[in-house]
Amino acid sequence: MPDVTAAAPVRRGIQTRLAVLVLVAALVPMTLLGWTSLRSLGMMRDALLQERKALVSSASHQVEHGVRAMLEALAAVPAGPDGSASLKAAQRDALRSAQLRSRLLVSAMVVDGEGSVVASGTEADPGIREELAGCAGVREAIRSGKPTVCGPATAANGPRRFAVVPLRGTSGKIASAAVGVLDLSDPAWTTLVQPMALSGSARLQLLDEGGGVLAGSGTQGSAASDVVVSERLTVLPWTVVLAQPAREMFAAVKALERRWLVLAPSLAGLAAVFAWGVSRSVKRPLATLGEATARIAAGDLTRPLPPLGSDEIGSLGRSFESMRLALAKDETRRLLLRKVITAQEEERKRIARELHDETCQTITALKMKLDVAGMEDAQAMATRSLDELHRIIYDLRPSILDDLGLLPAIRWMAERSLEPRGVKVRCEFEEIPIRLPFELEIAVFRAVQEAINNVLRHAHAETVLLEVAVDGTHLEIDVEDDGAGFDVGEVGGPSASGRGLGILGMRERMELIGGTSSVISTPGSGTRVSLRVPWPAER
Repeated sequence: MPDVTAAAPVRRGIQTRLAVLVLVAALVPMTLLGWTSLRSLGMMRDALLQERKALVSSASHQVEHGVRAMLEALAAVPAGPDGSASLKAAQRDALRSAQLRSRLLVSAMVVDGEGSVVASGTEADPGIREELAGCAGVREAIRSGKPTVCGPATAANGPRRFAVVPLRGTSGKIASAAVGVLDLSDPAWTTLVQPMALSGSARLQLLDEGGGVLAGSGTQGSAASDVVVSERLTVLPWTVVLAQPAREMFAAVKALERRWLVLAPSLAGLAAVFAWGVSRSVKRPLATLGEATARIAAGDLTRPLPPLGSDEIGSLGRSFESMRLALAKDETRRLLLRKVITAQEEERKRIARELHDETCQTITALKMKLDVAGMEDAQAMATRSLDELHRIIYDLRPSILDDLGLLPAIRWMAERSLEPRGVKVRCEFEEIPIRLPFELEIAVFRAVQEAINNVLRHAHAETVLLEVAVDGTHLEIDVEDDGAGFDVGEVGGPSASGRGLGILGMRERMELIGGTSSVISTPGSGTRVSLRVPWPAER
């Protein structure tokens, strides 16, 4: 009996493998999607930074353009060796023109090497004059000949710086400088630094060389948590800085990251549930199919397989159901065959027994009376009749088939039938490892018996070769003679003379047990009868 419980681990293994495969198939695209999303978020971060850099660069260029225009306007103020009235008038005109050209200048003036105002575009605030007189940066710029911004100094109206541009006279010497007064609290500077409104807490500022806020939005510097983007001016030691809290700048990115962190486990859970459902949907019909095949293997062919759907598993189930019906039919046919053959052989045994118990006894008694009467010829006829009756009894039911099996029975029957007629018998048998079922042995024996009877009736042979071989799936029996042979095509079926009945009988017996028979013969070349019987599967 097959072990039905052995199929359970296989079914669980199939479910596990299917679940893993489906889960991997779902998670791999999700992983790729997550990786792509993370890369996209990184690109969004980079894009935000590049946007801030572009904004700072634009503001820096704008501030630099304004400052450069202011310095160029101050550099256009004339200088001379003397303080004539015409020079001062020209300087005042140039200073007023500079103020008109640059909206960054609160006022403009010309100072000498001591910081004293010698000319002014507009009336200068006395406080400015005092600051200039005490500003060392003015004297340093005149001495070095390099433009600079000095300060800071805090006036009542806010932070103030001095833009100092040395003026070179016709002699090539620097004795004075044009000074522009810058009020960094003026809205013009805020507009220059930050021409547009910024989102949230972003601050775009102009810082001096010490990091102090000169202009822009807000007076607070950058914090440790801020993202800072900066660019230094080329004309002045100032820096344009954009500062914005990281949480604010990357708020959209963080929101997408949080959504993905929530979505990824949810998708993974759905993938796991989907994988379990798919594997379950495959496992259940497979389990049903496995139970059904286990029943079939155990010999239970009565219970039909339930419908398993219209997919591939359903098609497999229908194939197994067809196989079950075929096996049930074969089993029914085998049982019927066994009953037919058993009934046939029982009838032969009954007839043989009656012949032995009644007819043989009667002829034996007749032979004894003829012996007493001295009728020798009649006694001889009775003896021959008794011998022939014994031969018929043995042919009806050879006991050697029951006692020793198929091969000894075939050998005995061939030698007993052929050798008394002068036909030499040669047997080449391959050993059969197990005893065949009764119905197979008797069917094969009767078919071989019919072939040998045909040799006796028609072949006029001198030698008969019997071969038996087993190839693992079939039992093959060949009966070959060197007799007269015949044209197989002319023997299409049994005739009125009885010719062809033997071939038909062999074919019918082989078909009853699922085997085949073939006859190969040509006139003058002998005959070969081949019987091929399928090896019983349960053996």
